[in-house]
Amino acid sequence: MKPEIVLCVDSESAKNPELIGLGGENLLSQPWLRLFCSAVEARAYLREADAVKEAWVASSDEMDPINLAAALKKDAGATSVCLVTFGGGGSLKSRASAAGIDATLTGADFASRYSSAKSRQPGAPRLSRAGADRKPEAATVCESVGRSLDLPTVAYPAGSGDETVCPIQGNPGANRPLSASESVASETKGDACGDARKASLRKTAFLITVVSATGGAGKSTVAALSAFFAQGFGYKTLLVDADLQAGDMRRLVGEESPVAIDEVIADRSRLEKAVPRESQPALLAAPKKLEQSESVASGLSRVVDDASSLFDVIVANTSSHWDESLVQLLERSSHVLFLVDQRPTSLGLSKHVLEMCSRCGIATTPFTFVVNRCTKNALITSFEATCSLGGSRAVELKDGGKEVAELLGAGLPLELIGTRNDLCLSMEHVLIDILPGNAALGQAPPSSSPERTRRFFLGRRKGRAACL
Repeated sequence: MKPEIVLCVDSESAKNPELIGLGGENLLSQPWLRLFCSAVEARAYLREADAVKEAWVASSDEMDPINLAAALKKDAGATSVCLVTFGGGGSLKSRASAAGIDATLTGADFASRYSSAKSRQPGAPRLSRAGADRKPEAATVCESVGRSLDLPTVAYPAGSGDETVCPIQGNPGANRPLSASESVASETKGDACGDARKASLRKTAFLITVVSATGGAGKSTVAALSAFFAQGFGYKTLLVDADLQAGDMRRLVGEESPVAIDEVIADRSRLEKAVPRESQPALLAAPKKLEQSESVASGLSRVVDDASSLFDVIVANTSSHWDESLVQLLERSSHVLFLVDQRPTSLGLSKHVLEMCSRCGIATTPFTFVVNRCTKNALITSFEATCSLGGSRAVELKDGGKEVAELLGAGLPLELIGTRNDLCLSMEHVLIDILPGNAALGQAPPSSSPERTRRFFLGRRKGRAACL
């Protein structure tokens, strides 16, 4: 029997199905279900499989669920792809819809869908201890997942008549009471599952990552303005300078002694010192010592994860060097602003980066290509960018002129925004379209605290005025 449904979960959930709301189920004994912990293997399988009706994505060992779901939908458009969510909100559903994902399922919806699919199977065989009536397809899956989890096989004593069984399935045929030590272990595992579920339901910030294929495209300017606009709209915002070698965000925003990323890696409590002040977002600066950049890169994603529960919006400035730390940021991103400037090389290298993302399984559906420094006679416009980049969505940022360099160079971003500069006006419109909730319609931001509901607009709208 060929599997009709693919389920993507992480290794821990594969071993403990109760973490995804399927307590007591033996996922590997279902001949209609194909289990994957590896995003790469799941994508490869769906590209070739022709009998798979649905793919359920709860998690994986390598990619964020929404990015994996988007990639699977791109790989196998005929297969219905469902994203399983145990938290999140409207913004996550909006992202899923924009990525072409067919449905988002809550934990209860997922459990019901699993039960319904299982009940439709005509007498699916149950695996015995000896594995004598194990189906070849189930055995293959069991061995594959067992190897990916690096689990040992378990063999019964010689002469017992029992053969080796799958370490994830355990012994489905055994119906004995638990020993005292096993009962304690079970209770401990239950507590761990509860903690994991609480962690999955915790608040998650909306992460905007600003990237480009070349240096000098204006990432630092766009990242700084994005953070200040988000803070001004009423979102509790953190600006992360992830340009670990050349980041100079502390000077651009006028922060003399901000908390640095390497300080948070060394002492997580330092993150609590990064606090927004009225219209000024909090800042996590790049390391002061250039030689620390390589060691800091490995801990960057953990810092962003830790900060995610403390803020509504996180804006990450990045370098033009595409490495593992940047890929990890992209996998966590709610939206990506990909900058293209007026140099033809910038557009050409952007195409190379898109091809790399495709090869690496990085979903590009959250990308918005931003053509920077646009003027009346600009060489590259949003139309040229869209055509060159295979129909990807592109928007324009107007050229702000000398004011941008002068005021940001002096560490005065609020004064720059207050000038109603063309760059700032176009930047505002881009942010309104991206941020969760529609700021232009006055919908509340994620935070419900009264002091965070203040917002401002620079656009030329009747009755609106800047309040920076």
